[in-house]
Amino acid sequence: MAEVTINTAETLKGIIPIMVTGLGILLFLTTFYFVLFSMFYKKLKQLQALGLQGLGGTKVAIGSGIYFIPSFHQLERLDISIKKIQIECLGNESLIYKDNLRADFKATFYVRVKQEAASIAKVTQIMGTANASRTATIKEFFEPKFTEALKIAARKFEFEGLLDSNRQFRDEIINLIGIDLHGYVVEDCSIDYL
Repeated sequence: MAEVTINTAETLKGIIPIMVTGLGILLFLTTFYFVLFSMFYKKLKQLQALGLQGLGGTKVAIGSGIYFIPSFHQLERLDISIKKIQIECLGNESLIYKDNLRADFKATFYVRVKQEAASIAKVTQIMGTANASRTATIKEFFEPKFTEALKIAARKFEFEGLLDSNRQFRDEIINLIGIDLHGYVVEDCSIDYL
């Protein structure tokens, strides 16, 4: 009986170093994993999207984070906050109404990128990530479409009645602009000056 106890104690003496070594390796690998995790995981700030291009195709992250490997992927941030675009129709460019009166007009459009992966990918392909976040570039891109919608909507309303039907005029402008804005959406439109 004593002999069995001695053999068990000797066996435990041989196993303990192996177990300690195994735990040390496991601890090292766990620490290494979390270090890599923190290095290659990018989180989003509020009102941003991340676009990842490279190995594995194009991926978009909204409201979370994304893993990337610097040598294989290109990571770009996209500002998806609302942008304010002011359109002015003054002087020779003023709006002509149904009753053939001409009037200066200023409107502000509130535009943002749709918070969908497909829309964000479309915007980055058309405009590029840096340009899609600049208000001046967005204005340059949409100004002809917005101005045309203003001119068409104005021809449907009489100037005198426009002050009373301001809301219908605004709705008509947004309706004419439509929903196909290459990944963008018009959140609202306000008439600033008439």
